[in-house]
Amino acid sequence: MARKSFSVLFFIKKGKLLKNREVPVCMRITVNGCMVDISIKRSCPVNLWNRAKENSKAKTVCQ
Repeated sequence: MARKSFSVLFFIKKGKLLKNREVPVCMRITVNGCMVDISIKRSCPVNLWNRAKENSKAKTVCQ
């Protein structure tokens, strides 16, 4: 029987700074090694992003 895997990762795109000085938040879905990156239409200031927890430090700031 083949082993199946699934994971979801949230990340920011630092290279795409928006006019409001925030960066877009994206989601990566991986199923059995196949990846798809999706923009979730949210943005966040770079200094409020927590890489280890894959989320924003302040819930009310990100739009």
